[in-house]
Amino acid sequence: MRGCAFALAAVASAALLLSGCETAPDAIVQSPKLQTVLRPEYPPAARQAAQEGVVLVRVSINADGTVGDARVQRSSGAALLDASALDSVKQARFSPALTARGKAVPSLANLPVRFSLE
Repeated sequence: MRGCAFALAAVASAALLLSGCETAPDAIVQSPKLQTVLRPEYPPAARQAAQEGVVLVRVSINADGTVGDARVQRSSGAALLDASALDSVKQARFSPALTARGKAVPSLANLPVRFSLE
């Protein structure tokens, strides 16, 4: 959208929380990767109020790469931005986490969604 920039950090290793403590053959060797470009809507009321911020969303990623659940881990301080970030992340697709055996497994990740007026 004109006048705003969204920076969406992909699932970074420092922010990635993998589920479970598994043994070597079942250990996760490939982290999930964001496959879609997220374009969260900048709510008009938030834009008018000049609200900006980063929403940290905790994402539960299913073995098929779909989002099972998404919750605000850290608020931007603006409820409208938080809700828009959640709506956008829930539509995301990931390549799933993989074990050493190549099996896709569920995982967790923290995904920052930035709202910035420019």
